[in-house]
Amino acid sequence: TPTPKPDNGGDTTSGGFKHEASVTANSLNVRSKAGTNNPVVGTLRLGNKVTVIGEALDGNTKWYQISLPSGSIASSGYVSSQYIKLNLNKSIKAKITSSKINIRKAAGDKSVYLKNDLGNIVSLKKNKAVSIIDEAISSGVKWYKLSFKIDGKTYKGYAPAYQVGFRGENTENSAAPTPTPSPTKAPKPTKAPTPTPTPTPVPTEEPVPSIVPSPTPTPTPTPTPTPTPTPIPIPTTIPMPDKILEITDNPIYSYIGGSIDGYVVNTVYLNVYENMLANNQFLYDIYGQPIILLSGAKVLINEAVRVNEETWYHITYDNKINGHVRAEYIYVGSQLPFGIENHWKPVETPDPAPAVTPTPTPTPPLQLPDDTDFETKLLIEGFPETYKDALRKLHALHPNWIFEAYHVGLDWKTVIDAESIPGKNTIPNSKSVEWLSFDKGAYDWKTDKFVVYDGSYWVTASRVAVEYYMDPRNFLTEDTIFQFELLRYQSRYQDKAGVENVLKGTALYNTSYTFLDDAGKTQTLTYGETFMRAAEYSGVSPYHLASRVKQEVVTGPATLSNSVSGTYKGYEGYYNFYNIGANDSPGGGAIANGLTYAKNGTKNATTNATYLIPWTNPFKSIVGGSYFLGSTYINRGQDTVYLQKFNVTPISTYFHQYMTNVEAPWAEGRKIAAAYGNMKESPIVFSIPVYLNMPARPAPRPTTQFNPNNRLKSLKVLDLKNKELQITPTFNQTEYNYYLIVGNEVEAVQVNATTVSKKASVFGGGYISLGVGNNEIVIPVIAENGDIANYIINIVRE
Repeated sequence: TPTPKPDNGGDTTSGGFKHEASVTANSLNVRSKAGTNNPVVGTLRLGNKVTVIGEALDGNTKWYQISLPSGSIASSGYVSSQYIKLNLNKSIKAKITSSKINIRKAAGDKSVYLKNDLGNIVSLKKNKAVSIIDEAISSGVKWYKLSFKIDGKTYKGYAPAYQVGFRGENTENSAAPTPTPSPTKAPKPTKAPTPTPTPTPVPTEEPVPSIVPSPTPTPTPTPTPTPTPTPIPIPTTIPMPDKILEITDNPIYSYIGGSIDGYVVNTVYLNVYENMLANNQFLYDIYGQPIILLSGAKVLINEAVRVNEETWYHITYDNKINGHVRAEYIYVGSQLPFGIENHWKPVETPDPAPAVTPTPTPTPPLQLPDDTDFETKLLIEGFPETYKDALRKLHALHPNWIFEAYHVGLDWKTVIDAESIPGKNTIPNSKSVEWLSFDKGAYDWKTDKFVVYDGSYWVTASRVAVEYYMDPRNFLTEDTIFQFELLRYQSRYQDKAGVENVLKGTALYNTSYTFLDDAGKTQTLTYGETFMRAAEYSGVSPYHLASRVKQEVVTGPATLSNSVSGTYKGYEGYYNFYNIGANDSPGGGAIANGLTYAKNGTKNATTNATYLIPWTNPFKSIVGGSYFLGSTYINRGQDTVYLQKFNVTPISTYFHQYMTNVEAPWAEGRKIAAAYGNMKESPIVFSIPVYLNMPARPAPRPTTQFNPNNRLKSLKVLDLKNKELQITPTFNQTEYNYYLIVGNEVEAVQVNATTVSKKASVFGGGYISLGVGNNEIVIPVIAENGDIANYIINIVRE
């Protein structure tokens, strides 16, 4: 007789209590018993009210039993407590269910223990009465904040929810239980008409909670077939991942002496840019689609250039396409390394119709599949139509990717107004003027100078630049969408091998280091292992942590910044891998500022202990710094690179922004995409903002503009002996009318005018003859953009 399988769901404790709560996830499965292996009996949506009537454990995960209304598949069901928020307007009576637990001062198994006046750790035994006064999630585990008394003294601290149980006959947190809304019944499975070569993965079991409730009501999917989306023209068939041409430790050359052959490597496809020395715009084909080169494509490399500390190659492909590509994705050489075979060959395409040189190669459109399930997900998430075409394209390329709509709940214009305040979003003053703000406080009309807000050249970005970079629809492409990647630790697919893949090509790749732990013992770890420890400690994605370190301190294939050398003068023995606190200032000092933080941290001893400060070795810096990133940004809702820059969450809205550089999410997203390499087939979760009252079309990239300054810097009237004649009123840049009376003997004057902007032009002036009576002299000033200001002098000759 076969051994029966154990019944999933653990022991259920119920009876005597009803606790009001609400759902914090976009969509939450209700199951027949505790545990993700049990059948789904319905689903709940964000903000739904529920009544908790019981609890059960599945391993160390607490599940709540909730009541279901009549007509449901079952009278009650189970949901993961991680996605349920208790109504804690009043405390909830509870008790300790483990034999003995030590209480911590904050949520998380790495937090310091709570101690009594004698310095002893506060511990509680089984059945000790406590009250739940708050709750928190740390590293994917729910923690309760407890209040309790020992020897008459009240203590407050944290314990894992799975070690605490509710006490019966308690409704103190609820005046009257609200009926649980009827969950959507789980649809019966239907047989797929034709299996696809690549199976769609099972959706993530319990989605990451969304901070802001969706303003869109949850639609109920109908069995009506979803129409096939309009085909989107993109480049030729994308090679499958196993056909990608890979070159380990591909070298990058900062100088190319003459044209040489090369190959596209280490990526599915590669975008081509028009001219990185002038702008960062894609090169487009005659269909209006970005030109891409497929893995294995052979190119001719013409030269290497450096832009913003990145190396780019100018290439020619098929004698028709010319542009810049990122150097790390090009292998330089006419022959591939020994043993490397280029399995995939680019598909030949027909000659294009006549077009402006360079002539791109037209490509057949990708027929996106009629994916009813995916269309239903887009509908349930509440994505506007203007998002869907780009998401369909990404889904066709990466069916494992998961797209969640983050409904911000804020008006688009209101957001742009708030983010366009001078100094809120900055950009280098080397940018052309369409990217720069001329608003009051951002630009000085008297000097034709932009006000520097950070470092020595960061000035306020223009409103159109802010709109462009804040509109998520502009960045729903393979190499820019990663600014929306959910940065919480996803243990289902994030592992050490993936971290090493992120670190590949740096001095941290497969590299070990040795340090003394707090017990004085020598420990040896790889950086990959350290980032995994950091993820477990902080709840932050190890890929994000590794990628951020790669951006902050990696200066070359074998070199790192002095921030992590441990030998920086005056700060020997200190490390700052995330450059936390390393803010720049006029004259420099960023490294010293960051290492000062590594040495001293904050003024709060408890916070410093949590952050493992001082950072006297790489382990403390990477692991402790990860907690800083998690607690100060990710775990408070700013859980994407986009939200860390543009804080449109409910907490400190428009403030608490990680950086001022308006281009940072776009730039970091591209670097993260590059860091993922061939791991892009993982079920990566993207949380994409959706605003209220968004424009019908994505915000356009700023178009070329010219300087509008048409002011005069000085205006003088001289007689023929070069003696200055005093005009009335005294010259002022914004005063346009002046007067002067001269004697009859003054037959002519000389008018000298200079402009504030070197790009403006002055007409008129010079030597001017005067007739008897009034002489009106007009001095037109024409700005670079064509705006004209007329300065007028009325000279009366007696």
